[in-house]
Amino acid sequence: MPVRITLRTAKDFSPFREMLHRLIQLPDGDGLVLCSGYIWEPHFASNKYKILDDELLDAIQTGCKGKEITTIAGKLDEQWLDYYKNFVRRIRQAGLYVIPYFAPRRINLERLARVEPFF
Repeated sequence: MPVRITLRTAKDFSPFREMLHRLIQLPDGDGLVLCSGYIWEPHFASNKYKILDDELLDAIQTGCKGKEITTIAGKLDEQWLDYYKNFVRRIRQAGLYVIPYFAPRRINLERLARVEPFF
């Protein structure tokens, strides 16, 4: 599997974001898995930055219509859990199928290798 390291050299251009959007929109994929860093979605009325407003939702709608989208988050505090729920809710409101997971807060050796759906 190839690896590519990208460095951001300008505040308003992210090579990683551009590559991610292109990858999401490839016609050959049968689903999408998004993890931790791409779940920043404050309340809709907030004027804070929202990752889905940064062309990510458009890319997901274009590339994933009718496909399964799996989202996986890490161990979230209450604020991040709310942001994650907002993130999943907005994708679902766009008519897309999302299976959300997050890691449990407590470490339980029996569940260490799993994540759990929460809604």
